[in-house]
Formats: sequence, C-alpha cells, structure tokens
Amino acid sequence: MNLRTPSSLLASALTPALAPLSMPVRPVDGPVETRALPRPPGVAMRRLIVAMLAASVVGLLAWAMIRGLLGDGLQFGDALIFGLYLPNVALNAFAAATALAGLFWVRRRRRADPPAEWRPAKRTAILIPSRNEDIAGLGQRIRALMADLGDRGLAAHVDLFLLSDSDDPRAIAGEERLAIELACGGRPRLYYRRRLGNEGRKVGNLSNWLRQWGGHYAYMLTLDADSVMSARRIASMIRRMETRPRLGLIQSGIRLSGGSSRFARLQQRAGRLYGPPFIAGLAGWSGSEGNYYGHNALIRVAAFSGAAGLPRLPGAAPFGGDILSHDFVEAAWMRRAGWAVEVDPDSVGSAEGGPETLIAYHKRDRRWAQGNLQHLRLLRARGLHPVSRLHLLLGIAGYLAAPLWLGLVVVAILAHQVDGMLWPTLGAIALILVQKAAGVIDRLLRRRGAWARRIVLGAAVRELALSTLLAPLVMLRQTVSVASIFAGQDCGWKPPAGAKKAGDMPWLEPAAGAALIAAVLPGLATPWHVLLVAPIAAPLLAAPLITAWLDARPGTRFALPLPALQLPGRYALQR
Repeated sequence: MNLRTPSSLLASALTPALAPLSMPVRPVDGPVETRALPRPPGVAMRRLIVAMLAASVVGLLAWAMIRGLLGDGLQFGDALIFGLYLPNVALNAFAAATALAGLFWVRRRRRADPPAEWRPAKRTAILIPSRNEDIAGLGQRIRALMADLGDRGLAAHVDLFLLSDSDDPRAIAGEERLAIELACGGRPRLYYRRRLGNEGRKVGNLSNWLRQWGGHYAYMLTLDADSVMSARRIASMIRRMETRPRLGLIQSGIRLSGGSSRFARLQQRAGRLYGPPFIAGLAGWSGSEGNYYGHNALIRVAAFSGAAGLPRLPGAAPFGGDILSHDFVEAAWMRRAGWAVEVDPDSVGSAEGGPETLIAYHKRDRRWAQGNLQHLRLLRARGLHPVSRLHLLLGIAGYLAAPLWLGLVVVAILAHQVDGMLWPTLGAIALILVQKAAGVIDRLLRRRGAWARRIVLGAAVRELALSTLLAPLVMLRQTVSVASIFAGQDCGWKPPAGAKKAGDMPWLEPAAGAALIAAVLPGLATPWHVLLVAPIAAPLLAAPLITAWLDARPGTRFALPLPALQLPGRYALQR
C-alpha cells in the first residue's frame, strides 16, 4: 500500500479495509459518452434575462465608444482601442447582470434544513487533504468538526480522512500524533494516510483515495485544510443528494473567515458585502451546469470516479502537463457524463481561510492564472455543455482582463484618444459599481434599524476606498503573470528552485508606476487625462506603503520594508 504510518501495527487502525474503485482517464478530444439531463424549470428564462441585460449594456457602451472614437474621424489605433475595451466591458456587463438578477433571486431562497431526527441512508467520507499545514490549527478544526457531527447525530454515518502529501518532517510528525489521538476517540472515525510522493498534487491525492477506499462510501465531502463546515450544513447537503439520483455535485457557497491582517479582513468584508447576490445569480443561470471550486462541495462518489478522471495535457507546462485548475474541468466532465452539477449559494456554515498578506495572495493568484489559462486548450473539448464552456471562458477572461485594461489606458493616451472615451469609461466603471451596489442593497434589506444600515454603508465606503487603491496593484501583478505564462514560464503548484516568487520583486509596482507616467506624460494634455492615469499610477508608486499597511494587523504599528523602495536601476524602468 502507498502508506507510511507511525507504526505498521497501527496501520489497520489508521486506514480502513481496501474497497477500490476504478477511475478511468476521460480524454479531451477522444471518444466520449454523453448523457442528456432534464433542464431545471425556469433556468432557460433566467439565462435569457441575464444574457439580454448584459447584451443591451454591451451594445450601448460599444456604440458610445465607437461614436467617441470616430468623433474626429478614423484614426490609427481606434480598432486596437475598441478591441481592448470590448472584452472587458462584456465581462463586467455579464457580472453586473448576474449580480442584479441574483439580488432578486437571493430574496426568494429559503434554506431547508433536515429535521433533527433525520439520518442519512448511505455513508459519507469527509476528505481533508493536507500538505505541510499548521498542525495546531488543522487539529482544532478537525476536533470541532468531529464534535459537531456527533452532536448532530451523524457520527455513525460519516468518516473523516486526513490525506497527507506532506514532506516536511515536522508536519509529518504532527499529523501522525494528531491521527493517533483522534483515531482512538470513537465516532466519527478519523483515518490517516500519507503518500510517499505527491504525484498529481490534490487531484492525485483524491484519486488515490478513490482507488483505495472509495467503494465504502456513496458520497464524499471535499474540504481544504483551512475549510470549515457545520454539521447542519453537511446534513442538508447529504439529504439533498439522497433525494436527487442524478445530482452529482453540490458546490456550497463559501465565506472567508479567520483572517487577522487588514488585507485578510478586507477580503472577508468584500465577500460578505458583495458575494450573496452574485453567487445567487450564478446559481440561478447555471442550473444543472454549475461549477466546482475544489472544496466545500459534496460529491457523489460513483459520478466522480466514473466521469472526472483528468488527462495530462500534451506538451510542457505552463500549457501542458497536469491540469492545475482541475475543479472547473472536473465539473465540466461530470456534466458531460450526464450528472447535474449545482451551486448552492448559501454560505451559512461554510467557510475557508484566505491569504493573510498581499504577497501570499499574489503567489496563489499566479498559480490560478496558469491553471485558468490552461483552459484555453479545453474550450473545444468534445461533448461539453455550452454552459460548461462558458464557465471555462469566464475563468480565462478574468485573468486576461488585467492586461487588456492596462493596455487600453496606455494605448488611448499615446494615441490621443482619451477625450472620446469619457462616457464609455465611466460606463465601464459604473458596471463595477453596480456589482457592489447589488451586494450593499441586499445587506441593507437584511438589516433592521438605522444604526445597522449605517454600519453597512460605512463598511461599503471603506471597502470601496481600499479596493480602489488595491486594484492597480492586482492588475499589474496579473498582467505580469499572464505575460510570464505566455512567455512559457511555469510556476507549477510549487515554484521550482531558483524561480522568482511574487515577493522577490517589491520594486515592481513603483517601477511600473514611474514607467507608466513616463510613457504617457507626452500625451497628458488636460485634467481629464491626469484623472485617468492618477488612480493607477499613484497606488503603484505608493505600493510599498499600501502593502505594509494592509499586511499589518489593525491597531498595530507596521514597518515599511526599506528594500521595497530600492529600484534596480535602468532595468526596472525598461520593464
């Protein structure tokens, strides 16, 4: 067996008897067997509403942009400006339409918890992958989950698996001590397995579990090491799965929680304020063609093992090799095989941790960018449902948006076409504000009393101010990430030895801010031009100060990292 346990005498206590399942690899372009699935009632109308609303806004803003650009006749660069503008406006219009529609749909949803006496008819495994995690925090979360499952009466129907890919000796020792402690605690049972290697990363970890013990269970709940789910929420998802024989996956809404830095709390605040309408809109038009985020999801074991085996993409990374953003693809593969994939927008009782620092966020975002851009090779995969292709396309567009926006500003100023872009630009900004406004309105409708509503409005104003400062920093890093990916640089799941990390270039933002000003300075002719550039260039120049302040905990002094102000001379300005 592919195990390493503290003692061979404890192997039988730390792992169950084998019950293997096959998990065949499902190809991208080879022969596939697709199955039809009845469309949920009302989903066609919801899709039509969102599509028409988005298309109307895109058409209006595109017409305004064309009229503005052609006001002084056809000029060199007009087509390039329009080509940079249109994809981002389309993406933002679709997001705004989703949030607006979700604002109405979220008001109609009612959470249906099973009765206290209800018990599942089939067994569920809760899978917790771990790789060199903080053992104290991990143990605390597992103990709390086990106690909650016992209180809810699910202890006899659920087993937990700690699936380790750790290679740090201290993390391994901590996992083994935790496993021995919890495995001897009765119900629910906790099992522990550590692979000798981490082939396939998380995908390989879960498929290894399926091929060894998947036959024991009807359902599996996938968590991350920092995930939190309540037993009440788990019970409601299991009951829903039991009543829907063609339902293959339920993706729960997820809150961010537990952060202590200003940056972490900013993410949490934004998610709480703006997330509910958007995720409700996404669930509304997705229907049975929903998406999967890799954790906090209940999955039918037979559906996943039979349909979601992923191939390695031909060629070398970053576009070949292991599929990094595997969750979107697994959802598409399951739907292709005739299993419903649904998003449950309710985030009550479902949470995860987020990056504590901006550097940690950039490092994670770099991996996600590579994984999502790999999906360019999967858009034409055989047999996919159109909505599954749309999920892949939206994930790709989310990372291409940053270089498109940055390129639009630079090209427009250098081509002296800023004046005709006033109203189209304000319209594009308004689409972003519409998404935020939908969340604020939803929050205000949930609050009673003037004081509670003032708190919501104050939080929204603070979030808007901070996110406006942060947006250029994220845009620049995503632009660099996309450029490096198209240049053939692979980050993998763990950067190779000697590779540059996001935190290795603290000079990047100030250098880019200075370069942007130098590039557009000859074209700055009016205050409007300055107003267009200043909200991008000023935060970039102040990035070391902004980053240090965001990474600190509220109420504590923060130290400005002096090396962040040291630019590597001419090279930085040329970049």
